[in-house]
Amino acid sequence: KAVVSTQSTGKYEMCCDMLDLYTDIANIYSHQPYDDDSYSCVILHQVTAPEVMLTKYLRNNLILVCLLQESCLKERGIINQNIRKFSKGIGKVLQVQSEKPCS
Repeated sequence: KAVVSTQSTGKYEMCCDMLDLYTDIANIYSHQPYDDDSYSCVILHQVTAPEVMLTKYLRNNLILVCLLQESCLKERGIINQNIRKFSKGIGKVLQVQSEKPCS
């Protein structure tokens, strides 16, 4: 598990639990349980503004968990575009890393 965060929100454990859930589901079903269009949204009711935990399968062993304000869901097209760009970028990083010779 790798976490990239812009702030310390105290929701690390919840995000890790969601990653574990996705991994468990993938292990239960021997085939690919997720496709390019699958994602999950969990609404977290907060005292201030509701947040959403968006979980998206990107590629082999790579799952993205985002915490967003619920109002951001109105801009689903922009969210999807950012997820595609993130997935493409992280794919390039992982590809370069796997091409490095072992020393």
